[in-house]
Amino acid sequence: MSTRPGGYGQEAYGDPLGGGGPLHVVRARALKGQVVRVVYDEEPVHKSAAGFEDALNPENYVFSIVSGQAVTPQAVGVDLLMVQGPAAGPVLAGDERAFDVHTDRELVVGVRYRVTVVSVRSKFGGMLGFPVAADFSGIVPLPRTLPPPRLLDLVDFASDPFGQEGFKIDTGGDVAIQGGFEGLRKRIFRRLVTPKNAFAFLPGYGVGLRLNQPQSVRVLQSLQIDIKQQVEEEPEVQAATVALRQDPQGILFITLRAKTKQGAFVDTNVSSSPNGEIVVS
Repeated sequence: MSTRPGGYGQEAYGDPLGGGGPLHVVRARALKGQVVRVVYDEEPVHKSAAGFEDALNPENYVFSIVSGQAVTPQAVGVDLLMVQGPAAGPVLAGDERAFDVHTDRELVVGVRYRVTVVSVRSKFGGMLGFPVAADFSGIVPLPRTLPPPRLLDLVDFASDPFGQEGFKIDTGGDVAIQGGFEGLRKRIFRRLVTPKNAFAFLPGYGVGLRLNQPQSVRVLQSLQIDIKQQVEEEPEVQAATVALRQDPQGILFITLRAKTKQGAFVDTNVSSSPNGEIVVS
């Protein structure tokens, strides 16, 4: 069990509410060009990369630049093996445990980075307490030219999910890519028709629409809330409005408007044809 109960004095400047946790970030060090070893003072939860409070989840590591000029890295993965003992180099003390976090960019010499851990809990159930971050230096010699900026627009293989055309081919003979509004509409449609929890690594993903089956008012209200929440999980979407209507034959009509973070609007109308096929406009 932990011998550091946290509470009063465990947060910066003290925490009068006693909210400090027993799990702390001790230090961090760049091991390779794109690998950072993050050391905890006791063993954290490390069961799944999809776990919200898990040390294996790369989303729980936020990088920033303290000094110097470079593109801020992002965590893209964490090694499953927990490091302890002499292999950690330098030797870890007491209950200290470490995990190696991989970044999408090289960590450049002359730049001081900071890794901040969020949400991770102790194996024994305790929360994070101050300090939750550690600074470290990059180790890769500065290249003559900086790597290109990260592509922020989400892209996918170009295809028509509303028809039977399959993948689209560009003028060079390769599978074309698709982004922008059409890519967003396709991802929204994919959420609507995918059965809920169909992907084990995306818990809660999917609505599983059945447009030609009569639904009660209570079910429709729940479905409306689910669609809105799912659409707003798309990275580009700031807010979404959803309206549902069911005709006397039990066919469901969905009118959806997504407002992007750039202020544009993407409209999608979904209904069912007389033969039961999904119609998108």
